[in-house]
Amino acid sequence: MVEKTYRVKAGPENRALAGLSMGGGQTLATVVGHPDQFAYVGVWSAGLLSISRSEWEQKTTRRS
Repeated sequence: MVEKTYRVKAGPENRALAGLSMGGGQTLATVVGHPDQFAYVGVWSAGLLSISRSEWEQKTTRRS
């Protein structure tokens, strides 16, 4: 949507996603689901209330 609406460079090498607190948790969830879409990720004090540590480890090791 952003690339269609605004004059920005297209492609994952020109995309970044960042979040703080619960936004950090959402950022991580998005990047794990779409690792090929973002070149840069910033996460600060991530809130991960909806997922257990073992679930997170399973998701992240599968994609690595």
